[in-house]
Amino acid sequence: MGPRLRSRLAIAWLVLGGSVIAAVGVGAWWLHQAPARLARSAPGSATERVLTESDSVYRLTFGRLTYDGATRSLALDSLRIDTDTARNARRPRPLPVISATLRGGQVDRVSVGGGLGRPRRLDIGVIRFNHVAARIVLPSPSRGGSRLSSGPSAAAGSPTGSSGSAPERPIRSAPARRVERSRGELEWRSPIALPRRAPRVKVGRIELPSVAMTIQSAAGGSLPSQHLPRIALRLDDLEVSAEDGGKARVRLGDLHLRAERYSGAWDSLTSIAIARVEASAADSLLRVDSVEVRPTRTLGEQRRRSQWRDTRVGASIPAMEARGVDYGALLRSHAVLIRMLEVAPAKLDLLLDKHREPDPRPEPARMPNDIMRRLPLHVTIDTIRGTGGTISYGELAPGRRRAGVVTFEQIRGSIANLSNDPHRMSDHRPMALAATAQLMGTGHFSTVLEIPLLADRFSMRYRGTLGPMPLAEFNRFAAVNTPTKIRQGEGLGLAFDARVVDGHATGRLIPRYRDLKIGSSRRGGGFLAAVGRRIGSFLANHSKLRTDNPEDDGRGRLVVGRIDRRREPSENLFPFLWFTLRDGLRPVMSR
Repeated sequence: MGPRLRSRLAIAWLVLGGSVIAAVGVGAWWLHQAPARLARSAPGSATERVLTESDSVYRLTFGRLTYDGATRSLALDSLRIDTDTARNARRPRPLPVISATLRGGQVDRVSVGGGLGRPRRLDIGVIRFNHVAARIVLPSPSRGGSRLSSGPSAAAGSPTGSSGSAPERPIRSAPARRVERSRGELEWRSPIALPRRAPRVKVGRIELPSVAMTIQSAAGGSLPSQHLPRIALRLDDLEVSAEDGGKARVRLGDLHLRAERYSGAWDSLTSIAIARVEASAADSLLRVDSVEVRPTRTLGEQRRRSQWRDTRVGASIPAMEARGVDYGALLRSHAVLIRMLEVAPAKLDLLLDKHREPDPRPEPARMPNDIMRRLPLHVTIDTIRGTGGTISYGELAPGRRRAGVVTFEQIRGSIANLSNDPHRMSDHRPMALAATAQLMGTGHFSTVLEIPLLADRFSMRYRGTLGPMPLAEFNRFAAVNTPTKIRQGEGLGLAFDARVVDGHATGRLIPRYRDLKIGSSRRGGGFLAAVGRRIGSFLANHSKLRTDNPEDDGRGRLVVGRIDRRREPSENLFPFLWFTLRDGLRPVMSR
């Protein structure tokens, strides 16, 4: 979802919630003044207020409204929120189209305090709507509006990164300073003002036990449909008080959210599903269970429908738990602040199908700095930890039935300072990823990646080592995708250190190995073909192949490889890093 669509989705949530608050606030105030005329006056007052706040784009329609004086309760069988689409289309910046129905409304224990020179206060025990169904259609981002592509860094008032031509040149950023964490108070200011006769409203609890929502783009929009069929929301100790300037100050004691069975689309080829999300503001917790990212088409369908080469993505995360979530900052300033995020063993599968030619004019892949700069809000996660994960990268060559695969297994890692706050992120304080894994299940691999996430252009530093392992393990990739395979050889270790400036990786790698021999991976063809393969293997091993490094069975010259590769626009982070190491190894292994 792009930043403009996210911004307009936030407007939709604001209007939806503000409409309910306005309707309840106006209705409950008139309830105290004249219960008998409530059915006539309150709906009209609330409807007029919503029309005024939305420039007559949104309209409220009330169902039957009844009042029980003995219990001081108000019952509303239904409430509809609709959009005047013709009027909305004439706006320079159309608002989201909202169609929502709230059923089974109940407002209990209503009382009014104050008076006689003191500010009046409206107290409500419980507000509940048994069922809410909403459909939100976001306008196309091409219709009006200002550019938001610079993300939160633009709001900081200064550029946040401009990489130079040399690795030593720093990426400019706002100076780092300590950001004081708030106490997590759930307090913010709302643009929906209270009625003048009710300058203060207190609600003990708001319950929405069953909410179903669909979010989609208008024609020409890029956001696929998102479905949230089961949401339960509870707000405790809500207080709204009027302030100068037509705003309202909102305080919230606690928030509980539970959403189940989310389904949507990541892009045109990939779907995403989430089994459950639970949030608790009082405990500063957020838990997400069972995230699944899957291709939406079979490999055959993808080839028939796609003109150019595509990468298929699959992923699964059993659970994620965030602790130290500052919900107050989210409500006040739309900032996501998380102290710790724990990720259960995750799996990432990438498959590059080479049966199609590469797109000569591919859409540029978004690198980490692009993604973080474009976010419409500030995000800071102090630490992310994960254990037991797996990454699999495969390439399926034309004429091959199965893909060659490189795997990183038993991954243990952490990420520090994942942030797009210009006061925290700079070239001197980048995001740092440290991880260990078993390469092909046998070689101990460790690496450190440092990425300044607010750089104008993609820059980073990466380094690492690989321990001893049998070289024949790489046949799961090489023997499947190439006409050669590794017959024998022992890897003694590998070290690499490189820097990326403006998408260009330079550095060095030092592979150490001995007794490397290769052969043909092809089979069949009869006796003459077998003889030909034997001769080819002999010539390759004795004329072109460097069998030892250091040479002469470990007693001679050590050949150092060179990393020198510019990222192709369509390459994502992981394939790009893999290609820089793979391309740097080839000259070392050949004389």
